[in-house]
Amino acid sequence: MNQENKVLGCVDQSHFADFVADYAAWAAQRMDAPLEFLHVIDRHPEIGSGKDHSGAIGIDAQETLLKQLTEEEEVRTKAERERGRMFLNRLRERALAAGAESVDVRQRHGELAAAGEWAPST
Repeated sequence: MNQENKVLGCVDQSHFADFVADYAAWAAQRMDAPLEFLHVIDRHPEIGSGKDHSGAIGIDAQETLLKQLTEEEEVRTKAERERGRMFLNRLRERALAAGAESVDVRQRHGELAAAGEWAPST
């Protein structure tokens, strides 16, 4: 297996992910190269709780609100990571079944451009 090159399939949880997995597995097989799937979980600070936090607040309300929002974000992030892990495992199995020899998966938080060492340096 050619360890110098690898096929990188950048996937999200859209309906196109299966197509990416199939073509990436095909390319990895043809190039005799390892395959890696990269899934980036976007950070969305604009996603709020849907509650109205405006207006007058009482003593210690700001600290309580901050703690509550932090806990909600932690729960949401943990759920997204778990969904991403299951999604990547499914794609790994699909690629292996399609004939790819070596399939690795990687999940990151943030933006795609900053997600990996594979990004071209300028």
